[in-house]
Amino acid sequence: MRDNFPSYPPEMQSAIRAGRVIEGMNKEQVYLSIGLCECRTSSYYKGRQVDVWAWETHPLTGRPWAGSSDCWRANKRVYFENGIVVGWDNMN
Repeated sequence: MRDNFPSYPPEMQSAIRAGRVIEGMNKEQVYLSIGLCECRTSSYYKGRQVDVWAWETHPLTGRPWAGSSDCWRANKRVYFENGIVVGWDNMN
């Protein structure tokens, strides 16, 4: 995946380096930005069916909690439509 990094637009590269999610990212870019997501599901976002990646974060660090796969307790979510980020909750 890192081989593709130089081909990303500058704003994507900057967001990945900063560990942020921005609209228009694909799943690979989100993975590079914030890491492995153990909770993947589907739902609705703004009336559209989307794929959802969700994380429960560690209460002290605010970083994704490794090993957490509880989709219902997750407090951070990224919404993908056709593999592209269309929104998020509590990510940045």
